[in-house]
Amino acid sequence: MSLVVPLITMIFFNSPINLINDFVHFLPKTLVIGGVITFFSVWQNHVKQQQQQLELSTKVIEEHASTTDTKSIQIEQFMSLLPINKRGQLLCLEMDDHYLKVHTDKGSHMLLMRLKDALLQLEGFPGLQTHRSWWVASDAVVSVNKQNRKMTLLLSNHLEVPVSRTFVDAVKAANII
Repeated sequence: MSLVVPLITMIFFNSPINLINDFVHFLPKTLVIGGVITFFSVWQNHVKQQQQQLELSTKVIEEHASTTDTKSIQIEQFMSLLPINKRGQLLCLEMDDHYLKVHTDKGSHMLLMRLKDALLQLEGFPGLQTHRSWWVASDAVVSVNKQNRKMTLLLSNHLEVPVSRTFVDAVKAANII
């Protein structure tokens, strides 16, 4: 550009030029102007790349959210009802009067909720109802105890859960026995 500016001045304005002196005169000015133009073009490309990355990550998040199973969202909503220090691996649910006692590997907590409503939220979670007032997660069962006609399930937290005659077939079908 330091050579082009004097040549354009000579051609369009019929002005005599001294190429060496004009080159030295215009060099610092063209370096500053060229540097500013380069800086803004690089900065603009950087901003465009950031916008494209943001759009791409937003798209990935939206696709993930759309493919996330609504059942897992319901389970997460159910677990969010528990205090943070009690949230953990869900072991079982126990109906106690008008309350629901939720047992996790981090302890127990009482919720004002019907067992029926909890079972609807946990529909996709692997587990089964063993009694009219009990629900057990499948992976929480350690052993099955039978004494005469009475059956109980021993859980990983050492709780014994009763199995009523109504639900014996469901427990057998779940391959827990």
